[in-house]
Amino acid sequence: MLVTSVLAAHWLTAGVVGAVEEGADSETSCWSCFRGNPAMTGVAEFVLAPPLERVWSFQPPDKQIGCKASAVIRAGQIFLGDDAGVFRALSLEDGSERWRFETDAAVEGSACFTTAGLVVFGSGDGYVYALDQITGAERWRFETGGEVHGGMNIYRKDGSDEELVIFGSYDNFCYALNAGTGKKAWEFETGNYINGAVAIADGRVLFGGCDGFLYVLAADSGKSLGPIEIGSYVASTVGVDEGVVYTGHYGNRVVALRVEDGEQVWEYGDREFPYFSSPAVLADRIIVGGRDKRVHGIDRFTGEGIWEFRARDQVDSSPVVCGGVIFVGCDDGVLYALSVEHGEELWSYELGAAIKGSPAVVDGMLVIPTDDGGVHAFCSVSGE
Repeated sequence: MLVTSVLAAHWLTAGVVGAVEEGADSETSCWSCFRGNPAMTGVAEFVLAPPLERVWSFQPPDKQIGCKASAVIRAGQIFLGDDAGVFRALSLEDGSERWRFETDAAVEGSACFTTAGLVVFGSGDGYVYALDQITGAERWRFETGGEVHGGMNIYRKDGSDEELVIFGSYDNFCYALNAGTGKKAWEFETGNYINGAVAIADGRVLFGGCDGFLYVLAADSGKSLGPIEIGSYVASTVGVDEGVVYTGHYGNRVVALRVEDGEQVWEYGDREFPYFSSPAVLADRIIVGGRDKRVHGIDRFTGEGIWEFRARDQVDSSPVVCGGVIFVGCDDGVLYALSVEHGEELWSYELGAAIKGSPAVVDGMLVIPTDDGGVHAFCSVSGE
């Protein structure tokens, strides 16, 4: 099923098609990395109001192949990988496959974009690949010493045209690569695997490790600005805003930590279930899924619980917020829309397979994978 002609016309008039060639994206036409922005806050710059309707679904030939990677979207194309190691470009308009590229292991992390028209992603085969967004042709690859499961992020130096692709690997290193050539700019060694993507804010790189530390590095040099001990391993991607970093961890808690001095602002949680979901960081609250089968709304400043939404299975999917609405998937196979204010269910859609990945959104559209390899696109019923 094709999207409405109204939405297709919207993409054209908004200048989405051709953005790669022009090297520019509007805030509403591009979902540039795992959580939508370098700080990994999971907040969109527009409203997407339920109810939604599913306008197309893509299914690979082998339905036993899972898809945990969250999509990125640019210039009318969707990019994501699957557990078979296939990285695809799909049409945002109708879900048709534009091109595909095969790696030797699962692709679980999200890609990122360069201004030169490359899409960059990592694979469980230990390589990071840079492909031409239009053709899928390989431009460079970089080999690490371990699996790469987290997403990519881009750092652009102030006053410079240089771009760095920054990510972590299961060889315990965080790497920064020249985005144009794939040459290593710097590396930083930690004490264990790095599973999540890195967040970038205020010239700093921030990420949690499986060694129980939160790391803060200078983005241009990789110099350590001081690790912060958490005490339990962090598998998710942290979110950061106004000098405070937020994350859940396998010690069954969500924490807020000041970047400057490493002091804990608050700790949340009273159940013995870990957090794999990455938090959405709003002006006044934090939204995060838990393996206690709940989505949690937490006061951003005090760490007090505001509300809980109970699903039917664990919530590893990371929530995305559009205006006053939270969109999040669940292992029960349901895509939920919840109220930011009170956490009540506004709308839901049964997709029939566990949802490990997270929503990617552009103006008027939401894209989410399912763990049977499917990719599904939704739009507002009104087409607005």
